[in-house]
Amino acid sequence: MLNFLLACAPSPTAPDIGAPGADTGPKWVFDAPTLEEPPLIEAVDVFSDTVTHNFSLELDSQARSDLRQDPSSWTEGTFVIGEVPYPIGVRIKGSSTYRDYGDKPSFKLRFDYVYSELRFNGMRRLNLHNMVLDPMLSSEVLNWGFFRAAGLPAPRVGYARLDINGKDQGLYSIVEDIEDDFLKQWFGDSHGNLYENAENYCDLTRVSCFEPDESDEGNDDALEGLIGAAKLSGDDWLAEMKQRMDWEPFVSFLAMERTIAHWDSYSFDLSNYRLYHDPTADTFTFIPWSGDLGFGYRPWSYYDCGRHGVDPKDYDMGLLAKTCEQVPECHQAVLDAMLTHADMLETMNAGGLVQPALNRVRADAASDPENYDMNHFESHGACVEEFLTDRPDVIRAWVSQNR
Repeated sequence: MLNFLLACAPSPTAPDIGAPGADTGPKWVFDAPTLEEPPLIEAVDVFSDTVTHNFSLELDSQARSDLRQDPSSWTEGTFVIGEVPYPIGVRIKGSSTYRDYGDKPSFKLRFDYVYSELRFNGMRRLNLHNMVLDPMLSSEVLNWGFFRAAGLPAPRVGYARLDINGKDQGLYSIVEDIEDDFLKQWFGDSHGNLYENAENYCDLTRVSCFEPDESDEGNDDALEGLIGAAKLSGDDWLAEMKQRMDWEPFVSFLAMERTIAHWDSYSFDLSNYRLYHDPTADTFTFIPWSGDLGFGYRPWSYYDCGRHGVDPKDYDMGLLAKTCEQVPECHQAVLDAMLTHADMLETMNAGGLVQPALNRVRADAASDPENYDMNHFESHGACVEEFLTDRPDVIRAWVSQNR
């Protein structure tokens, strides 16, 4: 069942550098870097649901200095997998999970930093998350697995044990980046604009709070049109949203945030989301981000899960979510989608997925230099297991009372 969760999205059909079928075997090229002859990275099942990979980063004194002085800027490092080194770009990432270099920082890897054509299984970028706020080190796998199982775009997740210059940094989650390869898989057309909420509480009220991760269209006309339509109400709002949003995924996204209490999100907290404009369909789609605080868990307020953001009525902070509640057709569509998601969780025995997820990472968690609290690891896992087991009936009862 975990394999089902992690493999719901289509895979690219065309072979590329580092992807299965790209060549009869790996070729290692380590002459002076050129754009025409990048080294081929051997294909690896990065998002395997059984294998924890061994990744290494080699950072020279200049790279280490760069990461200490300007951690959010790219510097050159060496990525080692299968004892083969590859020159790549590295930077530190994170906000609430931010750690300095020398501690246990999260990293973003950029494979096209030195060789513009270098890819890792088709991907230009990859995220290594330190999981320091997730007591059970499994929330991203479960969170994004539920979104993907519902047919909603969300990152794939794997695991790696990372060392830097030979020093064990412990267990990291490998999280797919929202970039061209991801967009091709989900939308077919990756040439649209991709926006990230660049500020906390960034809503569809002004373009300036969004940061374009991809600006292939060369202008923000579509986003400006969506922002204008978001100011409407009633039937006018509904007609515009059905035209400008990919309607069924939009409704399903709002419903999924509520169903699994994914509060670190657009609807509840106006945080951690992407908006992609598909230029072929001329519609927008929400893509969730930051899955380590799922299932009603907020570490700054509560010790365990099921306490924060568990009431679906509170998911109205985002302007589109709030207006949807005021438009009967949209409100009913979200309720129907919540019931569909509740049935899905029950059918896949969502609570029963927790212990296998914990079993996969338990040994690495216990030996991690981070010194994770293994009692909290177990108690939080049990809490999430109970939460997901009970959640379908909780959602059904709530929907029945709010028709």
